[in-house]
Amino acid sequence: MFSILSPRTVDLAQAAGVLTEWFDVTTRAAMALLTEWSGQYDVPVEEVGRALLEVLQGCDTGCDPALVRQLENRLRVLPAELAAAGN
Repeated sequence: MFSILSPRTVDLAQAAGVLTEWFDVTTRAAMALLTEWSGQYDVPVEEVGRALLEVLQGCDTGCDPALVRQLENRLRVLPAELAAAGN
């Protein structure tokens, strides 16, 4: 038996996967970051995932440009934030 994942779910999983690879965090920590950013920017977590993929892949996914810029800025400081938190 298999389930069909929605494109939004796939985007979210890919975004979490990229965070785990690039920033050496656990999947749980990556999802926590995506959820935190979702709350901060008042958008669904799936939208954060899609926007993050736009930032990382350099392709236009139709996300709000302001959200994309905010995530670019977050990624610039993320290594320092993780180091300060002991991750």
